[in-house]
Amino acid sequence: MKYRADIQILRGIAVLMVVLFHFGIATFQSGFLGVDVFFVISGYLMAKLYIKGEASQFFARRAKRLLPAYYATIVLTLAAASVLTVPSDFNQVRDQGIFALFFSSNIGFWLQNSYFSKAEFNPLLHLWSLGVEIQFYLFVPLVALIFRKRKILFTLCLVGSLILCLAALTISPKTSFFMMPLRVWEFLFGYWVANISLQFSRIQNREKLGWICFLILFAIPLIPVDGRALSILIGHPGLFALAIVLTTALALSVGLPESLIASKAGKALEKIGTYSYSIYLVHFPVIILGNYEPFNGTILATNSWLTSVTFFLIVCIFSYLSYQYIERKKWPPPRTILLAGTGSIVCVISISNLIQDNRFSPEQKKIFFAWEDRAPYRCGKIFRAIQPTKQVCPLGKTNDTLDSILLVGNSHADAIKTTFDEVARENGYQTYFYVSNNPLMDNSSIKPEHVIQEAKLTNSKQIVLHYAPKSIQVDTIFQLSKLSEDAGITVSFIMPVPVYQVHIPKQAYLESIGASKIPSQTIEQYNKYNEELISNLAATTNVRVINTSNIFCSPKCKTKDKNGNLFYFDAGHMTLTGAALLKPALQNLFSVNDSAM
Repeated sequence: MKYRADIQILRGIAVLMVVLFHFGIATFQSGFLGVDVFFVISGYLMAKLYIKGEASQFFARRAKRLLPAYYATIVLTLAAASVLTVPSDFNQVRDQGIFALFFSSNIGFWLQNSYFSKAEFNPLLHLWSLGVEIQFYLFVPLVALIFRKRKILFTLCLVGSLILCLAALTISPKTSFFMMPLRVWEFLFGYWVANISLQFSRIQNREKLGWICFLILFAIPLIPVDGRALSILIGHPGLFALAIVLTTALALSVGLPESLIASKAGKALEKIGTYSYSIYLVHFPVIILGNYEPFNGTILATNSWLTSVTFFLIVCIFSYLSYQYIERKKWPPPRTILLAGTGSIVCVISISNLIQDNRFSPEQKKIFFAWEDRAPYRCGKIFRAIQPTKQVCPLGKTNDTLDSILLVGNSHADAIKTTFDEVARENGYQTYFYVSNNPLMDNSSIKPEHVIQEAKLTNSKQIVLHYAPKSIQVDTIFQLSKLSEDAGITVSFIMPVPVYQVHIPKQAYLESIGASKIPSQTIEQYNKYNEELISNLAATTNVRVINTSNIFCSPKCKTKDKNGNLFYFDAGHMTLTGAALLKPALQNLFSVNDSAM
């Protein structure tokens, strides 16, 4: 394929968008759209580089181009994390390395959380896009065959993927974001224009069109796009992604202006484009590892210009080294690269585990275990994927012989749901739980009448509420109670557990090294903080109230047991160890003679 400087410029634009976004530059708040540009370029190049009957040569060229630097990034990130991070954070990096080993980073992060969540520690998060791209490469021979033989089927694949992507966006934005089948339309647009480029060569005013494309590519990432929104208009990948894909495809077809290519700015962008793959691989681990703080998840934005400049220089140095000594090097056959890369990752994981195991005491390891001492989030990914329209899910194995009980609440209810279900089953009940993380809260579309409806659909004779302090209005509880009374359904409210202003595992770790102490809290302070809720609930006989403060506070509130096992995995959410303490109180939900607080 003839060298095209304008494609390198497009790559330069795309990687700039992504890097500036990850550096926390507010102007480029939608810079993640740069990945969409990369996908279109990849589809275009695949159409140009793949030759019929040469699938093995095609895959060999792609492997030599992508894999060495890819493996080096994983190995170096794992090695750095082994000496910089605490076990609860390193274990996340290790799992990311394992998913990356199988070119399935996108699936690993889909199983975890949204791309835009910062709760987890994800220095290899950026590899999701390479997972999608490599998965697409596997289908290039089939795509080429379909395009040659059945163009209508190719069109159906493109349009079908786009429609499914937009439909999934209204249900599960992270599914449309991470999953290759829902992103394949972006590659196919690039593939399509590569095969009809001769028709675009006849277009008049190509120079003007090229300038328009160039300006749009810089303008769209400046527009706020909400990666978590269930909206085709402002969500991602939604209409803005479609706009940037179409713009990139048009730019590839008509070319960028010669005046731009010849300019100093064009030459600079072309140079950045040449290094774009190495820049993309290097920049994210540098930022995340450089900003690392134990238990604080993924920190993107830097806290000073000096830090930003330092990170920028480190990215430049490592990108240069990666390009010059890895990307440009002549590598052996792909099988050798795969074996060497796999062996290196397995080896560094094994060594890193030993390093981690010897860096911390048994008492500290109990602190780090708190992050993993919890149940899967809400209803689980499989249920969400199979039944995306369901509002509630059964917890555990369904049993039609059991009565039903409906648990409603935010993330605090999610933290205790496993213990709740264990107690419910001991008393002959099947627990149903809301998929949504904010039912009945001010920002939720799920209102009291909807909860009553779900209780009827699941034949639940009792609704149990549990929320973080001050997360639900008392009027909402009373409204639900009135509706439930008319429907012959009991409403119970599990009082909030004590919460703290600090991350408990982090403070416990700092305490273990003599740097700080876990703050104290008394039952009097708990009662004062929840005073309004306590007094209002005490005034009604329609809601059964289950106390929790007397379990943790007597009178000083506890954050760990006598063996050092923590009750919290953050500032207020129960570990399974902590939630287990609620069992005696939860038994009262199934006692007819139970009284209020």
